[in-house]
Amino acid sequence: MKKRVSLLLLFVLICGAVLFARVLSVYDDYRNPPLMRLFCDDWSTTVAGQAVSWSYDSLLGRRSYTAQLVHPLEQTDRGTILETYGNSFKIGFDTVQPDMILSACRWPVDALGDPDAEAELVAVGEPQEVDEGHWIYAVEVEYQGQDHYRGTAQYVFHVSNTQRY
Repeated sequence: MKKRVSLLLLFVLICGAVLFARVLSVYDDYRNPPLMRLFCDDWSTTVAGQAVSWSYDSLLGRRSYTAQLVHPLEQTDRGTILETYGNSFKIGFDTVQPDMILSACRWPVDALGDPDAEAELVAVGEPQEVDEGHWIYAVEVEYQGQDHYRGTAQYVFHVSNTQRY
């Protein structure tokens, strides 16, 4: 009888630990902004967002933080690089669409180190013409109406096209 009770207790503890781990992993998904996706021909890649200001639910309640981001032209980490020989790509989002696009622009790589360089505006969700050379893109968005998280996020990525068809 003791052996059955011990096995039952062990089973309950294991189920509880698995359930707790699943709850923790769900809350971990809210710590950072959703991924942005770059679509190019028949494939795509993701870009992780950097939170400017972010609040999210955790097991300990609502958490918030604000980050001081470096201007995209002053960043030393190149982040995601989309290398393409195609003619266009599209900026989009997977499962969670932002509530508002605050800005979307690009600079030629020659502008690196000059945060005062003039930016070209780009459209999110529309095909982007891939110009020759190397370009730095920055998209800033806001998530307002999500149940478990909200805030402002910035996505920075590079697009390189050295040869066009």
